[in-house]
Amino acid sequence: MEDELEHDPRITPEMLEVCACPVDWNSQLGMERNFTSALGALKGDWVKRIAETGVSHQEAEVVAWAIIDHWSDPSDDELPQLIANIRLRRDAAVAVYMKKVGRLAGIKFLRPSEHGKHYSVKVRNTRSADAPSIFFRDLESETIATTFWQWFDDMFLLDPDSREPWHLPDGQTFLRPVAALWNRFEEDHQLRIALDTAAPIGERAGESLRHVVIDIHIDTRTAHAYPVSESEAQSIMGALPVRVIKSREYR
Repeated sequence: MEDELEHDPRITPEMLEVCACPVDWNSQLGMERNFTSALGALKGDWVKRIAETGVSHQEAEVVAWAIIDHWSDPSDDELPQLIANIRLRRDAAVAVYMKKVGRLAGIKFLRPSEHGKHYSVKVRNTRSADAPSIFFRDLESETIATTFWQWFDDMFLLDPDSREPWHLPDGQTFLRPVAALWNRFEEDHQLRIALDTAAPIGERAGESLRHVVIDIHIDTRTAHAYPVSESEAQSIMGALPVRVIKSREYR
């Protein structure tokens, strides 16, 4: 049954072009990686932007059907008009999307040696309390990028509704921790996330460190990483858990 839905003849190349997310996240994250939750969250936000700019909720349902789940069953009679509506308002949806979570596309993850502060033999031999933390090895850019997207995939594994605000009876809006984090990815110009690599990955003034911060600068399209203590990692994540992201590529 699933294979039949995957090849629904109504989902034509032209329809896919009209409905496609403006960012090719499969390429960004790597087709060989199984980042199902991350892809679902990123493409789901595109569906949300279609819903905001569309004539009705049906346009968003068609986009979700075409690029995510294929489980909806739009009417053949209504489909041409719905596609025409999506095409007419696509540019407006793209503009909003690229100002929100679409900003994560094309981020360059700098190697420690490229950033310059957290990989240095000179610093490694320093025992000063003011010394910056350093990595044991000069991690590849791809390793840092993959680590980030693994964390992203794990963090947003929860129900999509957890990323939405609660609207309280008194008119106020409450953001749950996951929703507040998602909002930062959509709004902030700089944000940091922290994770646990489960094994020593660096040091500071002789203290072994296994936690890592990834510091993302949206405006410059760059991100860099550095080792931190467990308490620093938890302080950065606040009410959210510090996820364990293991990889042989750290060693």
